[in-house]
Amino acid sequence: MGTEISSHKILLVEDDAQDVKMTLTALQEIHLAHEVAVVRDGAEALNYLYHRGNSKRDRTAIPSWYCLTTRCRRSADWKY
Repeated sequence: MGTEISSHKILLVEDDAQDVKMTLTALQEIHLAHEVAVVRDGAEALNYLYHRGNSKRDRTAIPSWYCLTTRCRRSADWKY
């Protein structure tokens, strides 16, 4: 069978500390907070995904889920 959803990695892109706390709490309550990486803006998200700058993650650990803020700062590099 497939992998359980709780083993998936999640990338949370959120600049508001209260929203990060609320989201992580909600993910814990529904048992989805197994591995959550939090970045604060669009530039950090791209660095994380493309292994640039100070991003320190295993190159094989690609997030399965992405949670994005609707007001993402510093995301000029993103192409919609």
